[in-house]
Amino acid sequence: MYFQSDTVLRMIEQLGAFYRRIMDMMSLEERKAEGEMLIGAEFLRLTGLEMNTALSLSPDALYVMLGGRGAEERVLAASELLRMHAMLLGEDDFPDDARIASEMEMSAALLAELGPGAMGFAEERLSLLLAKGVYVASDKLFRFFMEAGAYARAEDALDIALEEGVLTHEDARAFYLRLLEMSKDSLSRGNFTREEALAGLERLGRL
Repeated sequence: MYFQSDTVLRMIEQLGAFYRRIMDMMSLEERKAEGEMLIGAEFLRLTGLEMNTALSLSPDALYVMLGGRGAEERVLAASELLRMHAMLLGEDDFPDDARIASEMEMSAALLAELGPGAMGFAEERLSLLLAKGVYVASDKLFRFFMEAGAYARAEDALDIALEEGVLTHEDARAFYLRLLEMSKDSLSRGNFTREEALAGLERLGRL
């Protein structure tokens, strides 16, 4: 079951208010001393998992443990709280860059699992994270953009995934054939055309 828009907005609003309270009501010293504890407690409340437990898992394993498809609220909460925690860690005098990067990547990977109802928010967050150099597996990006209807961006991610060997020519062929079944208007909304889908199939045939 995908997100309903009001559910997404409510969750974003609640988490945003939570983070503003940390940033606005605490001094830098208080945030360092108490902010991590507060975010950890909120993570446990909203996801049912300890944050350290979550961080010990792979993104795929964490997604499953959170409940996967049908538990998108928990996935969104985990993603946002991990991002907040990483931002808080960045305020340290000697920040742990490796841990910050790991938490940002986990946050982005969870966003890439979200369903169509959260796509606008998730795509915005992903774009920000990617702009900062946060790594997200190319096959997850491909599936995210495909479900989001961002077909041109899906093709870009597909090309990278093919180079990395995480997707196959059969995956690519299925992608282009699926696009060819769509209406001109649907393709246009995804910044794609039937001609580009045919060209993609032809290119595959030459590889």
